[in-house]
Amino acid sequence: MKLRTFWYKHTTKVISYLIQGLLAGLLVLCVIGIPRAVDGEVSLREVAGGFESTGIFFQTVEDTIRDKISAEQNRELFEQGGSFNDQRQIDIHQYISGILDEANYNLNLTYHLADLLDFAQDGAPELEEYIFSLAEKGMNEEAIGLDLLTSVQKYETILPLSGTSLADTAKMSSNPGLTMMEYCRNLCEASEDIEERYDEYSLSEDPENRSDAPSNILYYVENTSSRRHYSNMKANSAAAAVSYVAGQENMTFLFEGERRFNIMVANTEHVLSDRTSEWFMQTSFLGSGEQVVIAVDMEYPIGDELRAAWMRYQQREPVLVAGISIFIFCLIAILILL
Repeated sequence: MKLRTFWYKHTTKVISYLIQGLLAGLLVLCVIGIPRAVDGEVSLREVAGGFESTGIFFQTVEDTIRDKISAEQNRELFEQGGSFNDQRQIDIHQYISGILDEANYNLNLTYHLADLLDFAQDGAPELEEYIFSLAEKGMNEEAIGLDLLTSVQKYETILPLSGTSLADTAKMSSNPGLTMMEYCRNLCEASEDIEERYDEYSLSEDPENRSDAPSNILYYVENTSSRRHYSNMKANSAAAAVSYVAGQENMTFLFEGERRFNIMVANTEHVLSDRTSEWFMQTSFLGSGEQVVIAVDMEYPIGDELRAAWMRYQQREPVLVAGISIFIFCLIAILILL
């Protein structure tokens, strides 16, 4: 009798240990397998809130708006009357400062677009290398600028519209050395940035990035300093954009806010969730002063990137829910068996 009792208890313990081992293995599989199954696109924290609370949702909305704004800015820079124009005039000081005020261009700092694209290829690398070599010798910016006043002719392969060299213009300032250094830096930075944007414009112009392309997202973003706005709505102000969204039955406000002195103040009436507010209060589209209105069609009827992300979520959500359910069941079972 005692022997039978012993074997019974021993067998029960062995079976219990085997079950616990199996459950522990399932726990490990859940921990490792769930992130792989969803490709890291959805976290455990996000699944309860649905697609509109996921990082992939917010990132796709942000990227879509950025791509549309960038594409429109590039067309503004490179096109005139709807066609590419390499004779566009660009004031390099205004360009670096993020200003566009053609009425106040300084002809001593204004170049044709074609010349700046050429300089990015042939002049900027050599000029930057020369400036770097002087800095390595321990020269400060003013000393480098004074050196450039006499040596820059070799590197200044293009001239502004006035026909006056940067050196001659800098000599008329109160501090020729520092002014010359600023001019050379602006010329290099502007030409290289314009070349990079030209590559984006000419090689990867995606019709989906046009502001008039169909989209599941409505957006209005305005730079409050320049009053320049970018939008795919029939609206010329943030207030008009809010009214426009309110009149669209299929659209839901995602976020509305105004950034002042780089601090975003959200209009909680038009914010979908705390997670939404958290994301877009940290997202700057046009700098330290801007107004932002964003809305989304949550049925995702248009085949853009946001719908593609939503479809991936729809496919992976059941896997994540099932994995979490198995994880919880295994954890409870192990605790009971202990």
